[in-house]
This record gives sequence, structure tokens and C-alpha cells, in this order.
Amino acid sequence: MEEKLIKSKHRVQKHGEVFTPAWMVQKMLDTPGVKEACENVSATFLEPAAGDGNFLLVILERKLQAVIDQYDERNWKTKSLIALSSIYGIEFLEDNLEVARSRMFLYYLDWYEKYFGTRLSSRSDVYQSAHYLI
Repeated sequence: MEEKLIKSKHRVQKHGEVFTPAWMVQKMLDTPGVKEACENVSATFLEPAAGDGNFLLVILERKLQAVIDQYDERNWKTKSLIALSSIYGIEFLEDNLEVARSRMFLYYLDWYEKYFGTRLSSRSDVYQSAHYLI
């Protein structure tokens, strides 16, 4: 399936909105120094033009994989929230912001379910914390 890099000509002209393709996100995040920072649970990232979260999501994926690879299971919840709290994004267009937030939150919930074998309840502390951070 081909990625959609623009939503409309109008949005490109008015806001300069063009999305980064997935292959380029991967290549940019594999740059020496950046790659290692993605594997550092507490390294801070700021995406100044977050769009719908292409960079933010891949950074989150990599950080959560680092949680699994680098820490004992009893530390995964805390370390995963630290990873989440280290990722920042700025986005001017509200629809993109909502998509980016949703993608990150759903990814986090799926990651949690995969590694803990249970779906997070919306009343749980971890769920509430992740929702607040995003």
C-alpha cells in the first residue's frame, strides 16, 4: 500500500504540510547518535513538526523495545512510562495532533497487552499515566 504524503494541495500551500515516508523516518532514526538515543529510555526527543506522529511513533517503538531488552520485567511499567515521558511533539494542525496522540496511545496499549498478557483497564494507574503523558 502506498503511503499518502499529502492530504490536500490546499494544506501544502497553506501550512507546508508534507508527511515523511516511513522508509525515510527509519533511515533518519538509524543515523549514528540518533539510533543510540532511540535506545536510551530517558533520552529526550522533540519533534517540532509532528504531523500525524510518524517520527514520534517509531521513536516510541524503539524506546519500548529498549525497555524489554535492557530491563528486568519488574521494571517495565515504570521504564515504559519514562520512555513515553521523554517524547515531545509540536503540531499546529489539530486533526494531525489528535491522530498522533491516538497512534501513540494505541501503540502503547497494544505493547502493554503483548508483554503483560492483559489489556490495561482505563481505571488503572498505568493507563491513566500513559493517557496523561500523551
